[in-house]
Amino acid sequence: MTSSQRQEVFNVLLAQLLQERGAVVAPESILYTGTTRVRQMPDVIVNFQGLRIAIEGEVEAPSAQEKAINSAQRRVETGVAHIGVAVVYPAPLRAVDFANLKNALSQATLQIAVTTEAGNTGYATGDIDYLERALRSTFEQLIREDVVTDSVALLDNAVEQFAAAALSNRGNWGRITHALGGSVTEAELDELTPKQQGANCRIGGLVLINAMIFHDILSGHHTQITPLSSILAQKNLEVFADEWQYILDEINFYSIFYLAREVFTNLSRSSWGLSEALNFMASTALKISERRAALRHDLMGRVYHRLLAEAKYLGTYYTSIPAATLLLKIALRPDGWQVQWDDAVEVGKLRIADLSCGTGTLLMAAADTLIDNHVSEAAGNDKPVNLLELHRQIAEAILYGYDVLPSAIHLTASTLALRTPEVPFKKMNLFSLPLGGPDNKLGSIEFLQPSTMLMPFHDLFGAVEQSQQVTGHSMEEIANTPYPELDLCVMNPPFVRSVGGNLLFGSMPDVQRAEMQNKLKRLVRSPNVKANITAGLGSVFIAVGDKKVKPNGRLALVLPKALLSGVSWGDSRELVNENYHIDFVVVSHDEQRWNF
Repeated sequence: MTSSQRQEVFNVLLAQLLQERGAVVAPESILYTGTTRVRQMPDVIVNFQGLRIAIEGEVEAPSAQEKAINSAQRRVETGVAHIGVAVVYPAPLRAVDFANLKNALSQATLQIAVTTEAGNTGYATGDIDYLERALRSTFEQLIREDVVTDSVALLDNAVEQFAAAALSNRGNWGRITHALGGSVTEAELDELTPKQQGANCRIGGLVLINAMIFHDILSGHHTQITPLSSILAQKNLEVFADEWQYILDEINFYSIFYLAREVFTNLSRSSWGLSEALNFMASTALKISERRAALRHDLMGRVYHRLLAEAKYLGTYYTSIPAATLLLKIALRPDGWQVQWDDAVEVGKLRIADLSCGTGTLLMAAADTLIDNHVSEAAGNDKPVNLLELHRQIAEAILYGYDVLPSAIHLTASTLALRTPEVPFKKMNLFSLPLGGPDNKLGSIEFLQPSTMLMPFHDLFGAVEQSQQVTGHSMEEIANTPYPELDLCVMNPPFVRSVGGNLLFGSMPDVQRAEMQNKLKRLVRSPNVKANITAGLGSVFIAVGDKKVKPNGRLALVLPKALLSGVSWGDSRELVNENYHIDFVVVSHDEQRWNF
């Protein structure tokens, strides 16, 4: 038996010892005990109170602790496991006969470290009983601790400081507005309210810190990119301009770095507090980069939705991460689909769309669930886990996202790319759709049109150009916006309606709003459309989603509770009753979100 094989045996026996102590809930929860090491797969994964735990072991050696904890951290960062356990086994175990090995291991003193999204505990010495107690303690800590919320607070603080500094100088906030919105005249700048100016500066700050975080992550994969810690130590943030240009020219990630570089290079550093704000932003980016696993969530979206000046009229109220996770775990539960989950290429044949994706919270939850399903099925069938291929399939083929806010699409692309910076992509099926313009476009609602949709591109301020799609190296102009046959349509659609001060298309000028509302009425009157405008845009979006769902496909929706009995929602209930079987209805008992 080779040393690597013996090491794997140690890990398997350790999992069995945990199982005997009740930490592992069932024999089948030992998901992978292969005799051959697989590069992307932990040695052993066990299931403990619903959480996947990766056991990464090394036999005592000078670099054993570092190797074990790095491996365990990678399992957490890539989403393979919720908890990583690094174990260093005492060297004398090598000489123990196999027949006596399990008993010897049960009495051995081990070096143990536990790692989660919040960080790692550091190494402590203890036996198998100590490890079992440590896992229970970690489980309880994960329930209490919200790393995402803490990271969002850090982001929010850094963005606020940047916005305050940028707003002190018309040149700065004007150039940020130009970068975000394309060609903007001085007269249009004069018409911006202080609230709109502030929103633009905050979004610009969010774009910058997002690029700084990704910069630091890429530095771990490319020696030509300077780590953020070195840039801060040298006190020379100006290198971002050259390094981000290098990334654009030599790697890809246009969706992240092009806009960030435009914002960064057009800032006047001489204005009050701006240099200090940029340094603080870079320091914050470094802190968040070190919480790598938290970046799998839609951190930027948590901040972004608070920044929108017109959220009320656009109906852009974000989906909470727990709600998104619950919805997609239910919608994509493995036994509900005829999918070969252990084959990444087969999983790649799925098509999942969000027609009002915002910053991509539901799409990220879908990606997480697809990965969970693949890891569990592959491990259970003793097959290799192909995470890199699955990440590529998710980004390039499976997920489709549509929104009327280009800056939201930018952040969706960023969040998807942050999950696997080592995987370059050719394109993403993320599309910015126009709202208004000379043809009174209605965003995703245009998919109700019988003909293929010809979509001009809508920028931040309503200027109409050519339709664009996110790719690795640019935003490519396209004539048609694709809307494929869907296995799953998942949405938290805009729910604005013309009551209580909310107006359908209320962000548009009065004359154009009336024309858009008339166009919407014409589309909804079509004989094959079951929707009621009185219920709001949510009812219309259900009809849009239904249009492309395959036989045996699914809708997974976040909607107002009025759907269940409200008179104006009758058409939507009829659509569901005619075309679908209802799997689950989940009603919120959160006093802050009781209406969903």
